[in-house]
Amino acid sequence: MKKFLIEFVPFVFLLLTVSCSSIKRIIPLKGLAQKKPVFTVLWSKNYDPDYKTGNLPIALNGPIAKDGIVYAGHNIGEMRAYDVETGKSAWTVKDGGLSHSTPIVYKDMLIYGTLQGRLFARDRDTGSLKYSVELGSGVETQAVVYKDRLFVHLRNHKIFCLDAQTGAIIWAYKRSMSYKTTLQRASRPFISKDKLYVGFADGYLVAFSAQDGSLLWETKLAEGVKFPDVDTAPKLLFGKIFAGVSEGDIFVLDPKSGKVLSKLPFSSLRELKSIKEKIFIGTKKGKMVVLDENLKLIKESASLDGAITDFAVWKDRFIVVGTIRGTLYALDIKGLKVVDYLSFGYSGSPHFSETSIDGSFLSVITSRNRLHLIK
Repeated sequence: MKKFLIEFVPFVFLLLTVSCSSIKRIIPLKGLAQKKPVFTVLWSKNYDPDYKTGNLPIALNGPIAKDGIVYAGHNIGEMRAYDVETGKSAWTVKDGGLSHSTPIVYKDMLIYGTLQGRLFARDRDTGSLKYSVELGSGVETQAVVYKDRLFVHLRNHKIFCLDAQTGAIIWAYKRSMSYKTTLQRASRPFISKDKLYVGFADGYLVAFSAQDGSLLWETKLAEGVKFPDVDTAPKLLFGKIFAGVSEGDIFVLDPKSGKVLSKLPFSSLRELKSIKEKIFIGTKKGKMVVLDENLKLIKESASLDGAITDFAVWKDRFIVVGTIRGTLYALDIKGLKVVDYLSFGYSGSPHFSETSIDGSFLSVITSRNRLHLIK
């Protein structure tokens, strides 16, 4: 569940009034750990759809790069594929839907959903249609494949389990939602050892059987009634489940029973990640935080320019960090020192979706509908 609305409000006016500018390197920080630039922009694509004055569209979707091709939905109702190194078009297909999520690559297929509620599977080399399924509500999160089954969490709080190869529906679960003061968004499911963990907008983390969809346990994490969403994708690390609440802390739970074991005093827009046997957290306060397996703080970065919207390991040496103000940072993975950074045009151009890594290539789509390929 991607929580961005509250942090993004101060920048809406900028998005509506400031003209677009191209990606550029900021004046270098004093004391950068590395003088040679880490980021080299290979190419960029303008993904702006047609829009009326005063109604500037904001991109929430992300790209996925695999085997030298980057795939990205365009919100004029197309899915596009480009050569990673040159930016030349590999194929383009019209599907008539808006993209608010990131595709996945499964075997020889590209699988993705649209805001209109249709799921597509296409040949990733040609774009030809393998199958499509009407799911009835918007697909706003990345799907997950586990043991040849495809799991999708929809805008209407419904979970679908499908045969990933054919699109046949195996089971579905619909959660009743009485809360009105929520972000009403869907978290990406997490699956481990035949258990499916999903955070819901009513403040509950729920565990299901991945085989038949039976409910194993549910635990209420949010204490209040406003914005109770469990909005970061759950993650299993060191034998514990971690899940974040939109207006609260990160909870640590027993994956077998759902019992809350402890809470971490951090708030995050993105799921936790395990890197080099350590737990990394990107916080809303703009810091990268590192914990050991006993959840003790090892180190933290200096404050960056706003809440961290995403982070990923790159080239096994850097933590690439995006912020709410539209800056992409490269941090040294050992010391968390800033070694390079780029501006995506102005302070209202962050990327809210996942950063895609394919070898030495990095790709993002910013909120201002720009696809950037960086090496």
